[in-house]
Amino acid sequence: MTHWNEPAVFFASWNAFALKNAALLTVSHIPVLFLAYCALAHPATWQKYKKNIIFAAAVQCIGVLPTYVYVIFHFFITQNGFDFATNHFWCTMSRSIFGTIAYASFQAPTAYHCSLIAFSLTSLPLNLLLIRRIQKTLRVWSTARSVDELSLTYGLLVQGCVPCLIISLSVAYNALLLQGAQFSLAVRALMDSTGYLVLGVNTFFSFVFIRAFRNHLFALFGELLQNNTVVFAAVVDLYWKLHSFGDERI
Repeated sequence: MTHWNEPAVFFASWNAFALKNAALLTVSHIPVLFLAYCALAHPATWQKYKKNIIFAAAVQCIGVLPTYVYVIFHFFITQNGFDFATNHFWCTMSRSIFGTIAYASFQAPTAYHCSLIAFSLTSLPLNLLLIRRIQKTLRVWSTARSVDELSLTYGLLVQGCVPCLIISLSVAYNALLLQGAQFSLAVRALMDSTGYLVLGVNTFFSFVFIRAFRNHLFALFGELLQNNTVVFAAVVDLYWKLHSFGDERI
């Protein structure tokens, strides 16, 4: 308890970074909002993918919410240009769940985050082993699981590589900084921002790597485009009929 009660500070110098990270988190929600639109516009999308892709996106949204609250909170409490004093407990709580992963990208080489880094890095070999098993199952026809379900599982497993890749790059980047390496401003901005884009990148991976879902989206947009074309044609036809009716009265 003594450790958790030790002083900690929300630095005013991080105010601009907090605003930038809040903007990145907002951008990261765009693929999720697109997925929500598809589910609302087409009930079959919700019924077919609610237990896998939509469920995964919803869980990640909940997971990233503490980070969202943290960066907005940090931005507003340091608006006056002064540091905000607190303790280790509240600093840790404010960076919980996905916030811890994002925060660890700044402090990767320190002993405080060694266990988190070690745990995160295990996701890559575990995912590779599971993917190999799925590939073997695809070669042997199984009546218990369809190819569509297996392709969805494969796509969701690929998502697990994104946090692992981000943590690994952060470790390498910070290790090089400690050795005196110099990076351009663009590279530094990218490395300091990657942890806040996990949600959007993971959801985007669903659109790109899951063939069944990608084909479903193409078919859905074709249907929506056709429906909108029919509605537009009906509106134009109604307009000309009303216009003609007015001319006849005159």
